[in-house]
Amino acid sequence: MVTAPLYLLLMLIPVYFLIKFRKKRRDKSARASIILYFLSFTFLVLALAGFGIIREKSRDYTIFVIDVSDSVSAKAREEAAEIINSRLSELEPEDFAGIVLFGNEGMIERNLQNNLRHVTWESRVSGRATNIEEAIYKAIGMFPEEGKRSILLFSDGLENLGNGRNAAVRAASAGIRIYTVPLYSEKPESEVYIQDFIVPGKISVNQIHDYTLIVGSTVRTAARVTFFRDGTYMGEERIQIYNGLNTFTYSSRLEEAGIHEYRALIEPDTDTYMENNSMTVPVTVSGEPKIMIVSESDSPYLAEALAVQNIDSDIVKPRMIPGTAGRLLEYESIIFDNIPSGSVSISTMELIKDYVKNKGGGFIMVGGNKSFGAGGYYDTPLEEILPVDMDVTSSLQIPSLTMIMVIDRSGSMKSAVERGVIKLDVAKEAVMEAVEILNPFYRVGIIAFDTDFYFAVPMIEAKEVDAIRNQLMLVEPKGGTSLYPAMEAAYKELLSSDSAVRHMIILSDGLSEDGEFESLTKEIGDQGITVSTVSVGMDSDRDLMENIALWGGGRSYYSSDIRDVPRIFASESFIVSRAHIVEETFLPGESIRHEIIEGMDEPFPALDGFVLTYPKSGAMHILTSNENHPLLSAWNYGLGKTASWSSDFSGRWGSRLVSWDKFPRFAAQLIRWVERPVTEQNLTFSFSGTGNHRILVINAEDKESNYINKLNLQAIITSPDGSEQILDVFQRGPGLYRASFDLPAEGTSLITVYDKENRIEPEVTGISIPYSSEFRPMNEDFSLLVELAEFTGGTLINTGNPDFSIIDSEDKSGTKDMKEPLVMAALILFLANIVIRLLSGRKTIKKEISEAEDLIDLRLKIDKGKQETLYRRRKDRFWFG
Repeated sequence: MVTAPLYLLLMLIPVYFLIKFRKKRRDKSARASIILYFLSFTFLVLALAGFGIIREKSRDYTIFVIDVSDSVSAKAREEAAEIINSRLSELEPEDFAGIVLFGNEGMIERNLQNNLRHVTWESRVSGRATNIEEAIYKAIGMFPEEGKRSILLFSDGLENLGNGRNAAVRAASAGIRIYTVPLYSEKPESEVYIQDFIVPGKISVNQIHDYTLIVGSTVRTAARVTFFRDGTYMGEERIQIYNGLNTFTYSSRLEEAGIHEYRALIEPDTDTYMENNSMTVPVTVSGEPKIMIVSESDSPYLAEALAVQNIDSDIVKPRMIPGTAGRLLEYESIIFDNIPSGSVSISTMELIKDYVKNKGGGFIMVGGNKSFGAGGYYDTPLEEILPVDMDVTSSLQIPSLTMIMVIDRSGSMKSAVERGVIKLDVAKEAVMEAVEILNPFYRVGIIAFDTDFYFAVPMIEAKEVDAIRNQLMLVEPKGGTSLYPAMEAAYKELLSSDSAVRHMIILSDGLSEDGEFESLTKEIGDQGITVSTVSVGMDSDRDLMENIALWGGGRSYYSSDIRDVPRIFASESFIVSRAHIVEETFLPGESIRHEIIEGMDEPFPALDGFVLTYPKSGAMHILTSNENHPLLSAWNYGLGKTASWSSDFSGRWGSRLVSWDKFPRFAAQLIRWVERPVTEQNLTFSFSGTGNHRILVINAEDKESNYINKLNLQAIITSPDGSEQILDVFQRGPGLYRASFDLPAEGTSLITVYDKENRIEPEVTGISIPYSSEFRPMNEDFSLLVELAEFTGGTLINTGNPDFSIIDSEDKSGTKDMKEPLVMAALILFLANIVIRLLSGRKTIKKEISEAEDLIDLRLKIDKGKQETLYRRRKDRFWFG
């Protein structure tokens, strides 16, 4: 079949020439050339006429792509469902249909099937954004390669994540048409929202600055506005709000360096949506360099040494470590002085890792009996960033060990952690991780307790992993919480063991019934048995568990999240099953010369012990023990630096060191090597864009206000959920750099900008995505829907009176378009004709040359004969007159 038959009239042209020249005599090559010309022209004409091959009737594939973002009302979704159900009832039995729901992301609700008769809404889709691009891509991936393929997109067109035009290009190239159905949402009559919250991008410590709140409203009303800084209440007041935009300006100052957050909360008397009544914005505050020392003992020797060197420091307990990356940026470096891993959550360790790797901060771990491997840091994020490994060799395992794990199985352990997983399941996982770390010949037992107790796994060798797992799977949650009887039973069992190390681990998430815990635990300790505890959740008896560990000579762990428990159990198992500490007097040996020990002309004082660690490849191992184990090591990690000192800064091992007159200088040089350097440049950051899409603009100047050009900039964006993306930032003008990006989550994201050639120091700024754009009052934008439809050959369908006849009227025969192969064939024939003509031309030329040569030879012979005849005649005339 053809779609443009008028083009076939062009075939009269070659027919005319064939008739005109058919009587002329031509050789074979000329005839072949004419035939090729004719075929080539014919193929081109057929291509122009839209020639196609009719195949048997194809199936109709339709995917309904439905916007379920927060900006689409429940009524609009109901209207969409009615339209879709009506359309499904009109499909023929051999036709297939599917459903994609989308908001922040696209999810397949129903795969293509030929028995779909009504729409469903079972997929859980975040409605915090409208991502038309991903939804269309998801639909494209569901289609087969052939057949009539259509997408019916139901949306209000308020795209604020991704770019649907990109997906439309892909759909058009695949021959998929998009038909759009606009969804109308009812706008609230009374709506108050925060339009913007403006603070300075960068200020100095104690600088007085303004912050401005812009409130939009569709109604006149009163409200209470409350301000917070870094989560701490600042103040509140009653305000009057008028229809339109309202501006309120206040003043404040910040006393600490770093990235801080202001949050505004407005509570109107009349309102519809609460989601748009709060906004958080970051502000960067610069100040004098300061370090943070995390210590349980106030680190008196280290603090005094730093004071002598005029280094400002804050000493904090492990619980007081800032919980946000912005607050960590108050400090140029962080020191862990003999802190056990159980006092620091995995999330905090990840935060410190990001602080070093992506923010350019410094980190130092100082040894002691609770640090490095002895403190349970093996296989944690902090071990990853340090220049030493903590996995001591099997030769250093203790000769024998018996361990009993006392596990809470009360009714509260039935609480769900995630879909299909309860707290007790995670506790069982923790037990198995602890068992798998142990020497196969160590003995373990497991007691499960509620108001009663029993040996869920009687004493058994650790190598019997399958038997332990099978018996553990039978434990079910029930009852109350009575720890004392279970703890007493574990003690009696351990007392009968003659192992070199006897250890008990207790896990509970609740308050236990009363018992004589102090006397029992001290009796256990007197028998050389150690007890560690793990308390989980806000309802756990944290004070009791900490005291039991203190009385029992073990370690106390706490986590608000049960999912941390497997890591804690593995760490505890690792600690008790290996010898991590070497206590003997030795003189530190210098392996390499380094600026950290510059000026230390005399040998370091003798030390009385250290924690075993092993060197990492690529690190600088500056000082070592008498057996060549790392003592002082350092390296670069990401944008930052870390160092390790495996002895201590206290009187147990380092009494001579801390009293050495060069100790303050050594401590200061160690800290100054790892700390984030003071910047010499001035980078000014600004942002533009809407929704989750943002454009970063950087103005780069040196301290003399000269433009800094030709920087090879990159930016690391750390989202609130911890995910990272890396951007290339390109120069767009003198000292002007720019990059665009999408932020995947609401909240404050931190952006680290650095030069890959280290021409400038890294700088960190923050950007906040406020409430979802779905709750920002906006009218529907159907222009995008029209554009997507027209680009792919579809159309916009009226919601009030949906007419799908335009879809049904389209050809479903499955005609295969032959335009491309016809044009290709014409081109090939045309080139073949050129080649044939060239070859035949050469033969003709050779023949003509040969004939010319023969003619010349003939003429020469004739001329020669004439000359001989003439000569004879003249000769005869001479002799005979």
